Amino acid sequence: PADGAAHPAATSGHRRDAVMWRLVVRGALLLLAALLVVAMGARHLRPTPDLVAVVVGVVALRGGLRSGLGVGLAGGWLLDLLPPGSAVLGTSALTYAVAGALAGTLHRPGPASWLLVALAAGLTGASVTLVGVLAALARSAPVNVAGALASVAATATIGLLLGPLLLRLDA
Repeated sequence: PADGAAHPAATSGHRRDAVMWRLVVRGALLLLAALLVVAMGARHLRPTPDLVAVVVGVVALRGGLRSGLGVGLAGGWLLDLLPPGSAVLGTSALTYAVAGALAGTLHRPGPASWLLVALAAGLTGASVTLVGVLAALARSAPVNVAGALASVAATATIGLLLGPLLLRLDA
């Protein structure tokens, strides 16, 4: 255009590149988080922070309900597929999708405070942990309440520490 504005096709292409970059970064963060969670679980490190919940919570806070749902679904599928996996394929995917959507309700325009980032990560981790506790109770399996609470606290703490960095990476 003669008025000096960017050509609509160029703007559309640039926007598409930004969306693709964001998807690649989110995928890499989810894969790294899932691998670290599996590795920590294999080494019996306790309390184990749910790093996937941290990524899902931060992305949901930044992008809203739909972003939280999508990233939660992808992160849950990763955990379903990586050893030891889940007994029923898709269980983690649905759990993290719902937790991501729930964290997405915290989305607000503009920059997020560090406290809101920790809350989003903690809420996501607490939602996932609650589903696990309820599933264990339904099977009459023993539940380590102190361990579950320690895991949620560790997840919120990691969200507090890594959340601002993750927000910048997801920009």
